[in-house]
Amino acid sequence: MQSLVDVREPVSSPRRIRFERRKVCPGCRSAHANVAWRGRFSDEPVRSWLAWHHYAADVGFEVGDAPIDLARCARCSLLFHRFVPDGPSLSRLYGTWIDDVQIERFEREQGGLGPSQTRFERARSMHRRLLRLHRLAGSPFPFRVLDFGCGDGVTLDVADGLGFEAWGVDPSVTRTGRARGGVRRILPSAEALQELGQPFDAVMLIEVLEHLVDPLGTLEALARLVRPGGALLVEVPDARGWRGPPRTFEALRVVQPLEHLNAFTPEVLARTCRAAGFVPAPRFAWSMRGEGPRGLASELVSSLRPVGTRQYFSRS
Repeated sequence: MQSLVDVREPVSSPRRIRFERRKVCPGCRSAHANVAWRGRFSDEPVRSWLAWHHYAADVGFEVGDAPIDLARCARCSLLFHRFVPDGPSLSRLYGTWIDDVQIERFEREQGGLGPSQTRFERARSMHRRLLRLHRLAGSPFPFRVLDFGCGDGVTLDVADGLGFEAWGVDPSVTRTGRARGGVRRILPSAEALQELGQPFDAVMLIEVLEHLVDPLGTLEALARLVRPGGALLVEVPDARGWRGPPRTFEALRVVQPLEHLNAFTPEVLARTCRAAGFVPAPRFAWSMRGEGPRGLASELVSSLRPVGTRQYFSRS
């Protein structure tokens, strides 16, 4: 497989964080891209944005004035940061900088809800998504589902209640430490999945692809773990309408250079998933199989909305 990161050209800030340069597009592996935004971590509003996240570290000190180089792929139109934190830096970010205090403050300021309320709302939406995946995959039992980037394991709790067999993958010690039960089913890496044997009926990636150094490579690896006809749910922030350089927090939301390494539009997301071996699911078909009149009406309305960056696929 073609290497994504040019290990011969590491880019170091004056501080502790080290950055590596991605030399090809992480969505299609093209080497051709155009500049969308160039700057430095010490620029505003980036510096204030990072401070607002309440990380358990002085991120401004850690990254210093490291460069920012956001590119737009000339082939697939994916927006991606050329400079990304190296492996040890990512481990530090998700392992120690994101702690319980940071998570709770960030969730409260983002959604205006406390931790328990936030967890309840997430569980309610996960219930519907799991049922859609189950129908899309042909309603098998037992139903084996993988939540890749499962965080605190909400999906595992909901899947247990539905009688499904669910596994999770998440490298963040902080987030998995917040899981209630089921923590034995949260694995630290995709490599550990090989030991589970039978393929999965469905895979979920909820707000994950934007964080990955190699999103296409990850999707290709997951495609090998899903049986033919199995289902995939992918959800990412929507980058439609983004224009750089960013001047406000809202403009930075989808291209935050420390965590959001990639930015997708609906078209780019579908293109990347197809390249990995998935085909878009027919929206009308699975929506018309709702439970009861209210469920049917709700899903019918959902199926008629324009396609966004929450998309369902089938394994070809």
